[in-house]
Amino acid sequence: MAAMERITGEIDTREASAFMTNLTALAGLWVLGFPLSPGAIRTMVISSVLTGVAMAQFFLRCLQTTGAAVRIRRAHARGAKG
Repeated sequence: MAAMERITGEIDTREASAFMTNLTALAGLWVLGFPLSPGAIRTMVISSVLTGVAMAQFFLRCLQTTGAAVRIRRAHARGAKG
């Protein structure tokens, strides 16, 4: 039974350690993000989206094959046959 109690105690210790690690990471993210105001966060998100859209348009236009927008016909001289 001593081995079983030791394993159970080790599992409890690991769970507590994992919880504390996650809590520390969460607190770190909160401290780093706290100085950012909602306006700054909104600006960063919008600018990231606009940058992504611009890059997507650029790459899609590079891959697109374009033809002439206007079809040009050959001119025929008046009275000429052919």
